[in-house]
Amino acid sequence: MILIIVLLIVIILSIRIRGEALMKKLSFFLVMFFLNIVIMNAECTYKEIKEINTMASYITTNYQYNDKTSKFDLRIVNLSNLIAIEYEGKLLFPENGEVVIKDLELGSQIKATATSITQTECYGQILRTITVNLPYLNPFYNDKSCAGHENLNVCNSRFLDYKITRSTFRTLIEKNKENIFKDSEEEPNKVVKPVFWESVWSGVKKYSIPVILVIVSTLISSLIMSVIYRRIKHGF
Repeated sequence: MILIIVLLIVIILSIRIRGEALMKKLSFFLVMFFLNIVIMNAECTYKEIKEINTMASYITTNYQYNDKTSKFDLRIVNLSNLIAIEYEGKLLFPENGEVVIKDLELGSQIKATATSITQTECYGQILRTITVNLPYLNPFYNDKSCAGHENLNVCNSRFLDYKITRSTFRTLIEKNKENIFKDSEEEPNKVVKPVFWESVWSGVKKYSIPVILVIVSTLISSLIMSVIYRRIKHGF
């Protein structure tokens, strides 16, 4: 409807206005008007959004603890130039395919969105949500109380998914001591399976006497039968 009204206005003006210069200006205005309409009504096609979503699927994250600041630095990598990261109301554009968010608190949850930028017809599309849960620093990592309890996560992990207190740490150590004590008590009662040659030797010892008796009795019987056979043969 708006286009029809504008077209009518242009026609009326062109009828009233004479002169080649003014007509050229009106023609130029008309062309630019329709060109802007086409640009403003450009649509994000299925093919374009599919391509950008495929790019977004390759985005990965990793974080690193900064000993100087005692905070984390989060790196969002594998970013296309058509994708920006929106975090806390700011739009962060990638450099060399990555965005770095610094000085993040331990144990915090970071939420950011991958968004298409103005260089694409799909401008402003939220492609994916990125959620990262940062761990806590473990204050009992390699603690002297961990001697003999190196199998516990609170002893062998520098970072934990939960915040641990001194009382919880002591409780875990005490429980592990009880488990170790129970295992040491149950150890003598365990049936130790013999190795192959030990099994053979125990079998030999178990059946040696009956076997020897059978062999001896067989030899004696053979000797007696041999003597009897000889006497019969020689007529004795």
